[in-house]
Amino acid sequence: MEFTQGQKDALATFKLFEDSDFERKCFILRGYAGTGKTTLISTIVKASISKHRKIKLLAPTGRAAKVMSSYSGMPSSTIHKQIYYLQDILSGNGLVKANNLFHNTLFIVDEASMVGVDTWGKEGDLLNDLLDYVYCGQGCALMLVGDPGQLPPVGQTYSPALHSEYFAEKYVNLQLFSFTLTEVVRQAENSQIIQNATFLRTMRNPKAPFFCATGMDVVRVQGNQLIDEIEGIPFHEMSSFVLLTLSNKRADKWNQEIRNRLFGFEAFMEREEWIMVVKNNYYWAVDKDIGLMANGEMLRVKKVLKEEELYGVEFIRLWVDNASLDEIEVLCFKETVSSGLAHLPREALKNLFFEIEKDYHHEKSKKKRYQLILKNPYFNALQIKYAYAITAHKAQGGQWDHVFIEFSFIPETMDMEGYVRWLYTCLTRAKKKVYLINFPDDFFVSP
Repeated sequence: MEFTQGQKDALATFKLFEDSDFERKCFILRGYAGTGKTTLISTIVKASISKHRKIKLLAPTGRAAKVMSSYSGMPSSTIHKQIYYLQDILSGNGLVKANNLFHNTLFIVDEASMVGVDTWGKEGDLLNDLLDYVYCGQGCALMLVGDPGQLPPVGQTYSPALHSEYFAEKYVNLQLFSFTLTEVVRQAENSQIIQNATFLRTMRNPKAPFFCATGMDVVRVQGNQLIDEIEGIPFHEMSSFVLLTLSNKRADKWNQEIRNRLFGFEAFMEREEWIMVVKNNYYWAVDKDIGLMANGEMLRVKKVLKEEELYGVEFIRLWVDNASLDEIEVLCFKETVSSGLAHLPREALKNLFFEIEKDYHHEKSKKKRYQLILKNPYFNALQIKYAYAITAHKAQGGQWDHVFIEFSFIPETMDMEGYVRWLYTCLTRAKKKVYLINFPDDFFVSP
């Protein structure tokens, strides 16, 4: 295989990392779109196998884990499933850190830009918990791989898992190796997706124009042409297409348009519907050894079982399968599907909690009563949305053959640098073609 000089230098750095006798060592491999990051990971995986070096592949989401498995040829798991276990479903203890029983194993985490710190509530600091898990195993090492051009974890201004300065400050007893791939590989040079992504990430003064090349695998379309364009795509798989937009409200609008006009869906939920989990849920997956139905995970509806109203809340019971084709029955909130909100408001969950409490008035112990509520299936209903149009944050870690990006006015809460990262993230979700919907002329370099 012909490697770029950057890939050769990255492999040389990995060799130094691999040969180090330091007890705690970590290699951060950063790679921009088109620089051959996945090829390099595959090479390292194959070389490790040939040397009989034990490796374990991880990713932040189920969808990202599936992508990693497809290009590496090895099973991949979510970070959560690997490093936590559920001691007692939402009993108040929540997730418990698992013990690392592996020896002399290299843990490779892809899409590490999504791994945040202090963002998981009672679950603690995901990055720190990951490091604790890896290094409590005898002779284990960690490799973090990701694209620094993508959006950082929600609520953070950068991706700490790819930030050498963060590690130097936080983990003084860790030997750190790092390398950044910037040179686009020859196979990707002619891709307009990569050309535009590179144009965005190398901007010194982020402002329009934002796109440098269109007409082949990046095309401009008007909103009234959208459905016609999608109709020309084989959409038998979840990875066929997605529409990306800035807000949940706009995503809800497009979801209804696509459902009605493209698929002819009229009922609230129908068989073969695509839905997305919008909040981590441990309740429904625990008996299936799935461990976690993660925020951002795609599901396909195999059967609509029934709709019901209880505690003043509407629910829908579905039979679904996920990316691993694990079929499972789930109870879902109807409200989150098209509410325009990212997930169910805290106040709504609080009201539901106290309504359910009325069913357990016979239990005199407040602690036991609350534990019963926290194990109640209705309190733990899955929060979902339709999955045809989603926000870019929800799309991270996933890839689709065809990606439609809607132009939206930049929110007041987003600076221009953040908008450029948003565009870059959207572009790099596409494997084959990007459609830019209703973008103004001044967003494009003049011919």
